[in-house]
Amino acid sequence: MNLKQQQSGMTLIEVLITVLILAIGLLGLSGLQSTSLKAGTDVSQRSQALWLANSLVDRMRANPGAMTSYASINTASCSTPTNCSDHGANSNGTACNATQIAVFDMWEVACGQTASTGVLTNSVDSLDVTAINITCEDGTCNSNTEDIFNVEVVYNSKLVSSSQLMNAAARATYESQSISIRVYPTYAP
Repeated sequence: MNLKQQQSGMTLIEVLITVLILAIGLLGLSGLQSTSLKAGTDVSQRSQALWLANSLVDRMRANPGAMTSYASINTASCSTPTNCSDHGANSNGTACNATQIAVFDMWEVACGQTASTGVLTNSVDSLDVTAINITCEDGTCNSNTEDIFNVEVVYNSKLVSSSQLMNAAARATYESQSISIRVYPTYAP
């Protein structure tokens, strides 16, 4: 007599293999989510740097009489310049010449506003800006309106600085990121 018993249900080994495959899949999904969040932060920083560069380009075009002054302003100290703008009822702007407006514009873009002024702070607070460089395409800035300017915003990338996959030397090499915009002269018709 041949008695064959039919197996019904799953064995413990099959259940363990299924749980292992499921766990590996979930770990992959969590890694994907982490990478997505980091990339979102990097995109946010690039957008903020581009916003700062565009803001400065707009300010330069609005103040064509001081185009060459923008290239000679040092933003490293962040010392408060003459307030050439009226930000509300509690502050009174001063009438400024074109060069003073250029200094104020560079300060406002590079250093931002403090919370005590009642002005929303700009991207500098969340973006680690290390430099804003304005250079002339041909190397020398002349007072004519035909100079082509390059506006560069240099910042430290939070994505690279927090990376555990790079050694310290590689992080130092790739941490500094920049956004550049070429500013062509505007011609009056």
